[in-house]
Amino acid sequence: MATSLPTSSPKRYGEHGGRWLDPEPLTGDYPNLPQLPANEKPPLGWDNMQDRRNFGDVVQEQDEILGAWGPTVYQGNTRTVVRDWLCFSAFIGVIAGVAYLSYPRAHFTRRSYPYGGLHLELGGDPNNFEDRRMDARSHQDILDAKAE
Repeated sequence: MATSLPTSSPKRYGEHGGRWLDPEPLTGDYPNLPQLPANEKPPLGWDNMQDRRNFGDVVQEQDEILGAWGPTVYQGNTRTVVRDWLCFSAFIGVIAGVAYLSYPRAHFTRRSYPYGGLHLELGGDPNNFEDRRMDARSHQDILDAKAE
C-alpha cells in the first residue's frame, strides 16, 4: 500500500516552466524554491520529522532561516503582538515589584566610623581633612558617591 507523503520538492508547491525563476545570479543553476518555513508545513508524514523534509528533497537556499531551528513566524497582527508583549512586561514588572516589596529590611544598624571615618588611623594626611581617599567608607558614603 503506497501512500503519497508530503514533500517540499518543487512539484508539491508548483513549477514554473520546469524550474523556478532565479532572480539572483550568484546561485547559478540551483533551484529557487518558494520560501516556506518548516513550521508552516504539515507536521506528519515526513522522513525527517524535525526539518519536515523527505529524503532526496532539494534543500532550500536559506535553510538555516527557514528550517526548524530558524526564527518562528508569528501568525498574528501587530496589535496582538504588542498586547502580548505588554502583558508579559507587566507580569514581569509585577513579579519584580512583589519581590522588592517583600524583601526584608536589614535587621542591623549600618556601620559608621568615628573620628571622620578613621582618617588619621588609616594613614590620611593630618593637615588635609578634605582628602577622603584614606577614610573608611560607610554604607551611606558609598550611596552618596553613587548619587554624585
